Amino acid sequence: MLNVLAADIIERFYAFMWPMLRISALMLTAPIFTQNAFNLRLRILMALVLTLLVYPLHRWPLIDPVSAQGLLEVFNQIAIGALMGLVLKSWWPRWWWPARAFHRPWACRWPT
Repeated sequence: MLNVLAADIIERFYAFMWPMLRISALMLTAPIFTQNAFNLRLRILMALVLTLLVYPLHRWPLIDPVSAQGLLEVFNQIAIGALMGLVLKSWWPRWWWPARAFHRPWACRWPT
């Protein structure tokens, strides 16, 4: 028989939440994942799949997210993901010409 404790489920959820927050914040701010390119359901599914791939690669902290330290970690993970997306946003259209055509389909020309 399978014995699953509520504490084990909560522990895994807390560990799964940290990369999910970071990846979701990245996908909110990255220009690759705009609303014109992917709808909300697909972006959530992609964030879940990426989190499932990244989750076992690192030992994530087991911090209660409603504690003071947990709230600080939540904001920290969101800030890291958002900054990664903003860095990608500042780099993306300048170095890769299909990005301009992707965001403005009527302006398919080389960047100047």
